Amino acid sequence: MVLFVLLYGLDLALPRDLWVQDEARYGEVVREMLDAGEWLVPHLNGHPYPDKPALYFWLVAGVGALVGHGELAFRLVTCLSTAVATVGVYLVALQLLGSAVAFWASAVFLTAFLTLVVGHIVRMDMLLTVAVVFAWHSLLGWRHREPAMPERSGKLVAFWGFSALGLMVKGPIVLLFTLLPALTWLAWEGGVRRVRALWPVTGLLALVALVGVWIGAVIMMGEGEYLSRIWHEQLVGRTVSSWSHREPIWFYLALLPLLCMPWAALVPIGARQLYRERSDALRSVVSFTLPPLVGLSLVSGKLFVYLEPLFPGLAMIAGVAALRLVGRERVAPMVSWPPVLLFGLLAIGVGYGADRYLGPARDAGLIVALGLLVATAVAAAVVHIPGRYWLGTHLVLAVVLSWLLFGALITLMNPLYSARALGEYLAHEVPVTTPVGVFNTTRGVLNYYAGRTFEELDTSAADAWRIAHPGAVLIVPTSVLSAVFGPSGMPQGCRLYRSFTVEMKEYHVVGGC
Repeated sequence: MVLFVLLYGLDLALPRDLWVQDEARYGEVVREMLDAGEWLVPHLNGHPYPDKPALYFWLVAGVGALVGHGELAFRLVTCLSTAVATVGVYLVALQLLGSAVAFWASAVFLTAFLTLVVGHIVRMDMLLTVAVVFAWHSLLGWRHREPAMPERSGKLVAFWGFSALGLMVKGPIVLLFTLLPALTWLAWEGGVRRVRALWPVTGLLALVALVGVWIGAVIMMGEGEYLSRIWHEQLVGRTVSSWSHREPIWFYLALLPLLCMPWAALVPIGARQLYRERSDALRSVVSFTLPPLVGLSLVSGKLFVYLEPLFPGLAMIAGVAALRLVGRERVAPMVSWPPVLLFGLLAIGVGYGADRYLGPARDAGLIVALGLLVATAVAAAVVHIPGRYWLGTHLVLAVVLSWLLFGALITLMNPLYSARALGEYLAHEVPVTTPVGVFNTTRGVLNYYAGRTFEELDTSAADAWRIAHPGAVLIVPTSVLSAVFGPSGMPQGCRLYRSFTVEMKEYHVVGGC
């Protein structure tokens, strides 16, 4: 608990806007949901939003009703999801590997680099991880109980229930993290007979029935376009595009060592130890890690945050090695030196970025880089100390990393990326009756802070739209000024009101054309 508060308390206490692409989208989806009162079908810019199910947005709206609708509600959902997922990791590791490993597994999970990233951003991947780890926990409870049918059935229903929760959070991809590992593990242990005991057909039919009820409700609302877009864009479109990879098939495999830092070297050590012990836990952990990794690698449009549901299993493997390391008088170089490299690269990267991009906040950014450099020196100084002290030091360094990156640095970057200033300017200075057209902006990024929906325009239709809407206001990025107004520049009569920086791009508020 203390470690969790140290890692995430500062982040929640500091002001921050929604400015990452998905954050801006999700904020606008919740705003439109609240304004229109349409809870079943999410909307973005007035159109159905087929990318994600509605449950996550309901949770944010619910938290917002308690703490106020804004950025804090989003961050609290992520933060609470991280806490619950960590508890789930502890419970699963406790069942499989005992209390000592469970402690280290939960500590590794909470402080791994990917968890720090996903736990500090506004996305639903940590909530998906909650569904996955508790589905695993339910499966273990069902698998390990004596044949007392009501209890066994209850645990099995819980497994399918958490799978349904993941379905409502992220869509069908949850089956890669719940059903596929469950089938793999049970087939590995007991063959077809054991797989049949999972009720795979009944469970899948129940999930289909759940989706069917939702589809029926959507049709009754007259939102057939929404269903059509889900089918064409999310299901058929992504299935077809999965065979054409912008990233190589081993994309995730190459990223894993970095995302597991500072515990990356503990994963192969722990796996080897479990293999030598012929531990039954190895089957379960491998089943909930390797098959989903292979499945994800077949999907196009890869993002590293998609790997978060695999980290409970990876943390348990690393926890086995961490417990063994506690009694060692010296840490092996392959374990102790990679984190030094990570902190060093982060220090260089932050220093370069601060010098080039932070402008007035350059000096503060360089102080963050200096802090990372000090962390690098500390990591280098403890490479030869006893294992228990090395582990403790890196738990502390994880807290420092969280403060530097997600406390200080993100706060410094906020003015360069946030659309709050531009959105609030439009809300206060442009009457609601004045049409506003925007070019090449992140969907929802202005709407959320302006509290209204703007029309997204294509440069080819700019002239026709201006003629049809005399007196309108245009939001034009510098990159498309010539495409909107022609090589001769803004027509006579056009007036440049203000310029703003959003996502490190310059946007101009133009009117009177």
